[in-house]
Amino acid sequence: MRLPLACYYALSTAYIFLLILFPELFRPVSFVSDVVKSTIFYFTDFLLPLLASCCIVLQLGNSLEKNTFQFLCTLPKNIGMILRWVFTVALILPPYFISLAVSYFTLDQLKASASFIRLLFISGPNLLFFCTAALLLIILFRQIFYTFCILCGYTFIDLFMSEKLFREFSLFINVPGNYSKEVIDINRIGFYILSVTMFLISLLLIKFKFLQRFNSKI
Repeated sequence: MRLPLACYYALSTAYIFLLILFPELFRPVSFVSDVVKSTIFYFTDFLLPLLASCCIVLQLGNSLEKNTFQFLCTLPKNIGMILRWVFTVALILPPYFISLAVSYFTLDQLKASASFIRLLFISGPNLLFFCTAALLLIILFRQIFYTFCILCGYTFIDLFMSEKLFREFSLFINVPGNYSKEVIDINRIGFYILSVTMFLISLLLIKFKFLQRFNSKI
């Protein structure tokens, strides 16, 4: 996971320097009912979370052998996968918080439109969703290839067709910036709940013997 993590930190650093040197590149362009539309969301909602999922998939995937189900069934006694996931998330969070904080305090229009807690609430589900989805997919499919295909496929379809396909159910609802505050709040809460649910499902799959029974049939 060193390469994607290095890219993750490098991208965060480059973004912060660009934001400080050329803030006009990231200045909010519109405000609709307490909704901010800005190019910062392409970074905080898309680039960083997507690269974060790469860090998690490679961190967990490289630690698994071909008989992944047998390995996962030992995790109630040795919960190494969850600990590795938590460790990876702990490495991912600081650049995300710093990048968002620099955005907030650098862009006066952004600061005037919403509180920092509000920005965390709006952007947080994307990072949480990517992290928990990566965990669940690597548990279910075992193969890094399938995990990346599903996760990246959904991501790019959602990003480029969000207004036409998923509408208010899109993960990237901040990018068009055309929805009301009420719709965005419901969307964000929904993705928080979905992310926590996926994490709980991951824990259950690891703890119970469903995987072991399934593995014996294939």
